[in-house]
Amino acid sequence: MEALKKSDIKTVYTYFGETMKNRLPEAELKNTWSMLTMQAGKLKNADTHVEAKNLEGNHVLLLIPCTFDRAKLNLYLTFNSDGKLAGFYISI
Repeated sequence: MEALKKSDIKTVYTYFGETMKNRLPEAELKNTWSMLTMQAGKLKNADTHVEAKNLEGNHVLLLIPCTFDRAKLNLYLTFNSDGKLAGFYISI
């Protein structure tokens, strides 16, 4: 989350598992995050209270409520059994 606050996409990308790297290349992640912050503003705060759920295949889903300058959004991160990001989703 600290890397996202700094828009340090290169560091965020190091946490991606191979499947995520294939589905969301670093340049596309950078573009997506840039478009999001243009609309919502800078990421100011990510709630430290997260909900973790076990999913099939030993995946864990984290729900992280985030506050941007102009919006409140939820960030969903799914981690695989190796601790790498297997899913990255943002919603209202």
